[in-house]
Amino acid sequence: MGPKGKTVILLTNIPSFPNMLGVSTLLVVVSLFFLQSAFRSEVYHDQTIFRVLSAFLLNASAALLCFGHKQSGSAGVLLSLLLFLLSFYSTGPENQPSSEFHRLFLFSMIVTLFVSTLIILWVWRKSQKRLGLFALLGFILFVSFFYSIHSVRSNWLHGLLPGSKLQLAHAGCSIDSVTPYHHIFPKRAMNFFTGSLECSGVPSSHRLTTFRQKDGLLTMNCPVTSLPARVEIRSDLYSFRRPHSLAQIFGTSDDQVTKPKIPESIVVPYKEPMKIESQYVRAFCGKDEAMFVRLGYNQTLHKTVRQNVVKNLTRKEKKSQKAPENVLVLLLDAVSRVQFYRALPKTAEFLRHLQRRSDLMSEFKRKPREEEEEEGYSVFEFLRYHGVGENSQPNLTPLLTGYNQTEIHLKTPSERADAFFWNRFRESNRYITSYVLAQCQNYFYKYWKIPMPEYEKYLQGTKTQGFAKVVGIDHDLMEPFCHPEYDDPDNFLMELFRGACSIAKRCIAGRNVHHYVFDYAREFLSSYQGVGKVSFFQLLEGHEASGEVLAVVDDALLAFLKDVLRPNRKDGDTVLFIVGDHGNHMTPFFYFTDAGRSENAMPIMLTIAPNSFLQRYPGFKENLRSKEQSLLTPYDLYATFLHLAKILPTKAKDSPEYHVTSRLPWAMSLLGGGSLKNRTCTDANIPAEFCTCK
Repeated sequence: MGPKGKTVILLTNIPSFPNMLGVSTLLVVVSLFFLQSAFRSEVYHDQTIFRVLSAFLLNASAALLCFGHKQSGSAGVLLSLLLFLLSFYSTGPENQPSSEFHRLFLFSMIVTLFVSTLIILWVWRKSQKRLGLFALLGFILFVSFFYSIHSVRSNWLHGLLPGSKLQLAHAGCSIDSVTPYHHIFPKRAMNFFTGSLECSGVPSSHRLTTFRQKDGLLTMNCPVTSLPARVEIRSDLYSFRRPHSLAQIFGTSDDQVTKPKIPESIVVPYKEPMKIESQYVRAFCGKDEAMFVRLGYNQTLHKTVRQNVVKNLTRKEKKSQKAPENVLVLLLDAVSRVQFYRALPKTAEFLRHLQRRSDLMSEFKRKPREEEEEEGYSVFEFLRYHGVGENSQPNLTPLLTGYNQTEIHLKTPSERADAFFWNRFRESNRYITSYVLAQCQNYFYKYWKIPMPEYEKYLQGTKTQGFAKVVGIDHDLMEPFCHPEYDDPDNFLMELFRGACSIAKRCIAGRNVHHYVFDYAREFLSSYQGVGKVSFFQLLEGHEASGEVLAVVDDALLAFLKDVLRPNRKDGDTVLFIVGDHGNHMTPFFYFTDAGRSENAMPIMLTIAPNSFLQRYPGFKENLRSKEQSLLTPYDLYATFLHLAKILPTKAKDSPEYHVTSRLPWAMSLLGGGSLKNRTCTDANIPAEFCTCK
């Protein structure tokens, strides 16, 4: 048979060739529509990718159908339509990174279900003679799944401390038990494709560079074979920013930020050890970079505050140089109670150990004499701590200022600036304050429209202290997190794989971003000995769509807590608050499950207090324990800060019952007496649409 005959036979084997050709042509036309819709100006980058992929897949499916591969072509058409439909899913520009992840997650789940169904059907056909074995495997999978459901449902109720458990029934706020399906997935299942979360492979510049925090001395030992060593002694990371995002930092409107007066970076060749005066420094051995943050110790401020502290010390306290207790607030952005246990197991176990040790000391040791201070720390977990809004702004506003979002904008800028809780500590002239945000954002203007008149002086190098002095902060750290390796200069709302919402590792110069935060917090606590210190610092590793990145913080947070909470620190004991502004609101489970919405409403809330402090005020320990099952909000935490500001600076031996101002009738200090057993969402000023109580 000749070639012509073979061609005739081939064409006759293609079923309904004209019909398939018509269908394929229609699919190609549809794919062109997909491509056209992909490049509209209002479509986000990842939506463009989804629509382009759907167009190419549709063309490939058209070719398969044209040549008779009906099953493969039909499957391709279905997946193409799925991709195109998913590209329309969006939760708005503020949550664009979560929208991107939701599209990927939903697509991968549907494809996994599709492939799994094909495999099951194939196995069923092959094993019809072994129905017993097939049924046994199915039964094992069925039992394993429901055991996992029961396990995560039970764990959702358990607290951090031994024996603690969320009581569902409550006089004022009963809560439904939920099933956190997202905890069934193995760890890293949601972002395994991003690789390691650790910033491995430390650049040689870090290994060859030393930086003494105390005096700011930088020493480099770059190899002769590398490019010349250089140092940016005042780096200008803001120059990477565009005007629309600079407006959020400078505290001005967009039309005022035309050409920001930002000085150029000062780069000098390294010749010998040099003293660094700036807040941070970037050192380069060739192309490798090392970055170090520095507090900028203020000796004059330290001396002034110390003189005020000494006036109120007893002879014994003067000899020991003991200062008022420090107050440290660690805000874990978008971290719920259950997420804290799951992602930070080492830290959770350390806190359990602290409480067990404290219990043992109380049980087996003799009661200390009145002049002896009790050692150790006690841990309190507030299982019904409830947010008052879905995201950061409605929760940070009452936590830091005591106002809600509406009230604070009715105040003048100076009244807003004065409302922050750390100002009540500074009024005693016995405390120094610091603030750290691991993001290139100025919340004081973005959320509360407080202008920063000192910012330009700070940028020009005429100020050594933080830019946020106007809100009562002596030291702040934000600018290093505008680094282009971490922050996206073109999209200040961040991306899925970069920045403060990234589901991948977050690095600056070979180190995880959170290490710079802990370095700065350590230096602040150790630099100002003999005075009280108030520090608020915020970690954003929980603020992302996979729910997996927070785990990378566990080792560093554990080391930090061991350091801060070690006994007999010369820089004073610390009252520590670990709190979430809200639970995760970026994962797919928040949008699609009751458990996700419940976790969003109930963030982590822990208080770790020195036993010596609790000994000085005997009623505090009982008051804190009595509120562990009570419905609490950021307003109550703000009232607690004000209570501490009233008693800690003078180390009063007795604590009069603390009453908040009339503008906070729904707030109660956690340290104060009074029962909250019958408290409802209305009593606590929680919006009805956000309340999880029955």
